[in-house]
Amino acid sequence: MRIAIPIIAPTVDEARRDMDLALKQGADILELRFDYLGRQEQKPRNIKTLLNHSDLPIIYTNRHISQAGLDARAGFKGSEEEREELCQAAA
Repeated sequence: MRIAIPIIAPTVDEARRDMDLALKQGADILELRFDYLGRQEQKPRNIKTLLNHSDLPIIYTNRHISQAGLDARAGFKGSEEEREELCQAAA
């Protein structure tokens, strides 16, 4: 069995902290919920920073606001074009 931990921090610094904590607690995979980052943090350079922060496998997720569920903090608030550009940068 493998354990995947979602990273749902509002800032890059908090996301890195949570990634380190997840590793210490035995995570096998991280899910980077980029849509949880604050709007000013949602930059291509931050994708690279976070994807390179850990040696664990990382699933990059950037859900559209309509797919975010009940948590008001979730869901990408920018345009679909911006969301697609960020997904391309992660790939």
